Amino acid sequence: MKSGVPTEDSVRLAGSAAPGWTGAMVLFGTLPWLFATSMSGRRYEVELPWRRELTQRYRGRRRAGWVLVASGPVMALVGASAGVGWAGFLMWLSVLGVAAVVVTEWRLSVGVRLSPEGVLVVTRVHPDFARACRR
Repeated sequence: MKSGVPTEDSVRLAGSAAPGWTGAMVLFGTLPWLFATSMSGRRYEVELPWRRELTQRYRGRRRAGWVLVASGPVMALVGASAGVGWAGFLMWLSVLGVAAVVVTEWRLSVGVRLSPEGVLVVTRVHPDFARACRR
């Protein structure tokens, strides 16, 4: 479903999806957003085709991103204790790590949202998979 290559492997996703309008409730605060999301959300459990290689790539890239996030403050502290004047610059490792995690989530995971009609929609899938589902 992410690569467009047929597979016999599958993954089970479970969670809750809410309509898109609930995101705007954040403007009124966290509690109104939580209330709107919980009241209008719908629980789901779906099984989707998924290749094992993608799972391994996903986990490896996420792990590398989180290692970068954690290494930023550690490297900055080590550099500061060694008297390096630009040790604070090493905090950019954490920023790069967060970017790596976000890009990995966007590229190698899927999303499930609730359409205005109340239908669950799987997002961020390969175009071939989307065409096959429409047929």
